[in-house]
Amino acid sequence: MVVECNPHLLRVLRDSDTLNDRDNFICLDMNERVSAFSEDNFGDMIANITPKMVSSYPHIGPLYEKLASFTELQTDQLCLGAGSDSLIRRAFQAYLSPGDRLVTPEPTYGMYNVWARVFEAEHVTLPYSNDLTLDVDRFISKIGSNSRIVAIANPDQPTGHALSIQDIQKIAVKTADTNTLMLIDEAYFPFGIQSAQKLMEDYPHLLIVRSFSKAWGLAGLRVGYAMAGSKIIQALHAVRSPGEVNSVGAYMAAYLLDHPEIIEQFYKSIQDGRSILKRAAGRIGFEVPDCKGNFQLLRIPVEIRPEVLATLLKQHNYLIKAGFTHQGLKQCVRVTLDGPEIMNAFVETLTSIAVSIRNSESHLNQ
Repeated sequence: MVVECNPHLLRVLRDSDTLNDRDNFICLDMNERVSAFSEDNFGDMIANITPKMVSSYPHIGPLYEKLASFTELQTDQLCLGAGSDSLIRRAFQAYLSPGDRLVTPEPTYGMYNVWARVFEAEHVTLPYSNDLTLDVDRFISKIGSNSRIVAIANPDQPTGHALSIQDIQKIAVKTADTNTLMLIDEAYFPFGIQSAQKLMEDYPHLLIVRSFSKAWGLAGLRVGYAMAGSKIIQALHAVRSPGEVNSVGAYMAAYLLDHPEIIEQFYKSIQDGRSILKRAAGRIGFEVPDCKGNFQLLRIPVEIRPEVLATLLKQHNYLIKAGFTHQGLKQCVRVTLDGPEIMNAFVETLTSIAVSIRNSESHLNQ
């Protein structure tokens, strides 16, 4: 006899997340850091990793202390997790009961919907407009007394849209009135956005989560942190598993907080890479929507199908993201950004493929 899981989980179908067959590609599809740390930086980063660090349970006190200094918060206003996603899951577990409402834009980070279904909440969404902006007043109208969590990724993905602090504050006022937890997902901090952290003092129902996976380049080590008032942080600790942040990840995150020049250099290289991609895209007739984060959307001409472009790029060892279903994104692909060395080579291949597709179409139409 097979013991069945809770019936509602039979409808939550997910794969094993193995990520096979990526080693031979330049992966511009998952918003990771693509280029490696320099040999000098990485050598220094790993120099103090000891056998005891690997064999002992994590000692994360130093990272809490460095985060307190970095954020100018108290340690009881901070909570570490295995990437920002584990903190989002904990927030949903701590605050959502069956039948509660989660309110988000659409499309957005896919795990919001997954966790909503896992915890049997009702997921209410407002689609982005076709120009990939969010009607904040309409969004606020979706928030009612039965809304338990409002989750906003800022900037969001895949749209790349970022809300202003003024718009976030408008939503914070509404969620305060409805006694709703407002979760602000700043996974792409600090790529060109203004953090909502300064609103925390006036709006104690705010929970901000961040990741070391994007700007800090530690996606493989799974480190993130949350910022909130002590009562919210304690709720996250209540549903925490022991040792969610591993020793090496905690050490590496602390190292990078001590070496901000590494992040500053990477941030600059991302902006240089974006400029290279935008110029090349304009030359071949692609539109370039405004995007925050370490990625760039490209809206491609109707004679080129996004899935075909992605397939041809894969044949040249580049992976990009295609296949979006939102009306404003159907003709878009998403490209993870990196520095000039990677982006110059990528745009050369992209240009060649786009010209080849157009020549083929022209030949067929003759």
